[in-house]
Amino acid sequence: MSCEPAGRRAGLMVCGAILAVFVVQRPQCGEHRYDHPQLALEALQVGRYDQALLEVRRSLREGADTPGVRLIAAMAHLAEDRVEEAVTELGAGLAVAPDDSRLHQTLREVSLQARRVGLADTVLQGALRRHPESTALLTALGWAATEQGQDQRAAELLARAVERSAGDPAPRVELARLHLSQERFGAAVEVAQEGLRATPDDPHLLLVLGEGQLRLGRLAEADTALAQAVHLGDSEEVLAGRVAQLYYDAGHRRQAIRYYEAALAAGPQRPSVLNNLAWSMAEEGVRLDEALELASRAVKLDPDNPVFLDTYAEVNFRLGRPARAAAVIRRALDAEPVDGEHRLYLEQQLARFTGIAAAAGDR
Repeated sequence: MSCEPAGRRAGLMVCGAILAVFVVQRPQCGEHRYDHPQLALEALQVGRYDQALLEVRRSLREGADTPGVRLIAAMAHLAEDRVEEAVTELGAGLAVAPDDSRLHQTLREVSLQARRVGLADTVLQGALRRHPESTALLTALGWAATEQGQDQRAAELLARAVERSAGDPAPRVELARLHLSQERFGAAVEVAQEGLRATPDDPHLLLVLGEGQLRLGRLAEADTALAQAVHLGDSEEVLAGRVAQLYYDAGHRRQAIRYYEAALAAGPQRPSVLNNLAWSMAEEGVRLDEALELASRAVKLDPDNPVFLDTYAEVNFRLGRPARAAAVIRRALDAEPVDGEHRLYLEQQLARFTGIAAAAGDR
């Protein structure tokens, strides 16, 4: 079974990349005071979340209300599954620093994973009241409206953001994504091309341009734009994975395989990418022995994931081992909740595998 990239785990995982590059300035030599932001960060890093929040409160009392302090507070709350408090802290940070990319990135990831986009919308509106001219906040609100299916509101917000953007590609990226969600692929291409005239090397504009062209059936143009997006992006691993998913969704599995392989070569061995590559190979019926090894690695990294177990079962089945496939699917059903979204599909898979095994006399 193919899966979307990570989304089953919240908490600190969503902020790990941000924390890895996070820096809190230490006081200058000779200063005699507690460095509460640094103490908060150190407490967060060793899992002392209440202590981290205590240091954050002390920092705020001393007037040090910075994006970094609010981000530490948000991550401490996330570690204890307090999503509402985390989103509130991120909103407070954006009220102080409306253009801080770390806060925006974290707010999106947290609200999507926790399915609290409506709450993110609320805190963004509060920040916009403090900074009514902020293009970044208008863009973020346009994104939130799009995620909630509020297309007319999204279009109005993003039109205002584009008008004020002064060459910033982000509002046009979101506007193009809105058009894509409405299946207005030609409009998405036009918006992306307009943005690229001002910022020709922006990978996010190239990504939405390529997706629009792909959905229009302009495969050669899409290939060019998507390859450029991966080449120019800050994270080849992330962008290659996104491009692979686009090709897979469009039914071009050979291209999806190529980009999943690029994602694996560029970064850590993420189980979702291992799984998706194995599944694409299985569906395409190519390199099945290699697909089995990839699926096995994904299961070893996340042994109770029913999606990964299903892929491992499917590859075994296509290799002529239906009894083995049925045994793996039983493991997947044990891991899937009774009311889980994959339950019916997995039961159908079990019936398929056991039926073929019985007919073949495979025990």
